[in-house]
Amino acid sequence: MRKLTPDAALAITELQQMLYDLGYEIDANTGRAIADYYCADGAFVVGEHRYQGHAQLEAFYAAERDRIATTLQDGERQLLHAFVNPRIFVHDEGRATIKCFNLNFSAPGARPIAGPIAPNLLVECRLECRREADGHWRIAEFSSSPQFVAKTIVHHDVTKGDANG
Repeated sequence: MRKLTPDAALAITELQQMLYDLGYEIDANTGRAIADYYCADGAFVVGEHRYQGHAQLEAFYAAERDRIATTLQDGERQLLHAFVNPRIFVHDEGRATIKCFNLNFSAPGARPIAGPIAPNLLVECRLECRREADGHWRIAEFSSSPQFVAKTIVHHDVTKGDANG
C-alpha cells in the first residue's frame, strides 16, 4: 500500500479532476476544447493511429463532429465516458501516470435513449501527464487499448484507431 505525501495527494486530486473534466469535455462539448487538456506536443494513441499535437487532436474531433452530423440519426450522438478504477502515480513534481478503464456508452439520436443500455467499449487507458509552466496538469500521451468491444457500436472501428476517445 502506498503512503502519500500531502503534495502527492493534492496532485492526485488535481489529476483525477482533470481526467473527469476531460471526459465531460468529450461528452458534453464533443471535444471542441480538447487541446486544453493536452500538452502542445501531446498525443492520443488508439490502435495503430497516433494523433499528435493540438492541430491533429482538434482535426480528429472536428471530423468526428462532422461524421455525427451527417451520418447519425437526428445528427446527434449521445456519449458518456465513465473513467473507473483510476490509479494515479505521481513520479515527481512535474510527471504523473494515470491508469484507468473507460466504460464508453454511446448511441445515435436524441435523448432519451430507450432500451437496454450497456457499455459499447471497455478500454484500458494510460495517461502520461506533465505539469506545465502555468501549473496545470496536461496529457503528454493518452494511450488506449480496447478490451471489450460490443457487436453493435455506433462509431468507427476502435481497433484501427477511429474511436472517439
